[in-house]
Amino acid sequence: MKRKIWIAVLMSFFGLGLLFSAEPEKNLPFTNVSIKTQICTTPIFSVNNYGNNQQVNSSRQRWVVFVVTFTPRTPSRGTLWLDDVRLEMQTMTDTMHNGERQKVIFSGETKFWTIPMDGKTHQALMAVPPQLVDRFYMPGSTVNSSGFLVKASFYSGDSLLGEGYSSNVSKKEQALFTMAKNPNIKNLIRVTGGVFARNKTPWNNINYDYYDLIKE
Repeated sequence: MKRKIWIAVLMSFFGLGLLFSAEPEKNLPFTNVSIKTQICTTPIFSVNNYGNNQQVNSSRQRWVVFVVTFTPRTPSRGTLWLDDVRLEMQTMTDTMHNGERQKVIFSGETKFWTIPMDGKTHQALMAVPPQLVDRFYMPGSTVNSSGFLVKASFYSGDSLLGEGYSSNVSKKEQALFTMAKNPNIKNLIRVTGGVFARNKTPWNNINYDYYDLIKE
């Protein structure tokens, strides 16, 4: 109930009471875009010449990991590859700022060299690091995956290839992501670059061959 009241107040404040994100466009190149959010401790790797067995036990000092799955459509003829694909991730959660409850939005992107249009399920991974989680997540609260609203959008240049939301995002909450694009909105904390691409996380070398090739 508190969450619904907060969303209504926030949307009303910004004049977005009647603004809803449009239904996903039909026949986009990437389909079945889904997001799974996990709260994870840092993977521990064993090495021969250096101790590496320490792990933080605090629930607030864990990675918030987003696993995105999607299916590129198969072309009617031939084999098609899409080059320079960009995945943009946004995630919102509650925080406290100057004694007031506010929303904080983390954003980041992954650039891929190329993705085959093969009709198979692909997987991408991005994550918010523990230090930013501890800094911005609601003080005194245990970090929970349901506390993060998530949106994933794939682009080629300015063309939308496909998008999806985490399962806990309602139609009204989708409007919050639209609102966040307005640079004039001040009652919102933005952490640009706060969602790391997989190659900047400890998961970079885990199941490496199961991911599309990251460009940078």
